[in-house]
Amino acid sequence: MTSRTSGRSRLAVLAVGLTAVASIGVGAPLAMAGTEQPAPNISARTGLLQTLDWENAADRTLPPPGWNKQYCCEKSLKIVTQPARDGGYAAQFTLDRGDPDVSSSTRSELSQPDQQPVAQERWYGFSINLPDDWVPDRSSEIVSQWHQQSNNGSPPLALLTNSGHWKIDFRGEFIDLGSYQTERWTDWVFHVSWRTDASGVLEVWRDGTQVVARTGRTHDDGANSPYFKFGIYKWDWDGRPKPSDTSHRSMYYDALRIGDQHSGYAAVAPGAGSAGPGDEPGR
Repeated sequence: MTSRTSGRSRLAVLAVGLTAVASIGVGAPLAMAGTEQPAPNISARTGLLQTLDWENAADRTLPPPGWNKQYCCEKSLKIVTQPARDGGYAAQFTLDRGDPDVSSSTRSELSQPDQQPVAQERWYGFSINLPDDWVPDRSSEIVSQWHQQSNNGSPPLALLTNSGHWKIDFRGEFIDLGSYQTERWTDWVFHVSWRTDASGVLEVWRDGTQVVARTGRTHDDGANSPYFKFGIYKWDWDGRPKPSDTSHRSMYYDALRIGDQHSGYAAVAPGAGSAGPGDEPGR
């Protein structure tokens, strides 16, 4: 179960501008945001623990090996050939208001096992395409999250959309990254040292440009590092009378790579794989 606390109601108040993203919120600034990274190179893909780009036939058997199913129905997760970020396939997640609850809420997600080794350093890269019917909604939805082993409380880190904006929830502080664009791929890279003390690190890049850089505690579970989940999670649709401006969500997800401490930006960033020309984000 992934419960949402009353802190979500503070989202609008706590949202901060992109220009301040490197210096506000939990933890100290690591470096000024806006740093650009070189284009990914397939020869640099070292230290990878998992790749889920749907190009292997086994991964197109749902749920793919090594991932737990957290969706209700056949329509909730499908493999498609268009649009695709890398190669010839991508995943399409769909969620409708009224879908049966899964893990005590309304979601269409794939999840890592919930017991991850303690104090890990991880790199995560993936790409998300929001179709043109992804209308702005006052009710948030998480599209990628890193959850503590305990089922209680909100995840320490999540990527979400709200009211037409990309936002990051980092330990209860909401970072506004500005308006999202539909009908395009948006590439993401997250670098996290999962620590419960001041030695933690969080760095985030969107489309090759750094937008978050922090040091300090990154989570509170001393026994395990958070586990990764992706798809659509919309807690306001779980039967409670919460306002929402839409009753349907569907999005595309591709080029997921997870690396260890020996990995890096170039190893997990979308692009430069089997897709050939057109590797730039936004295509």
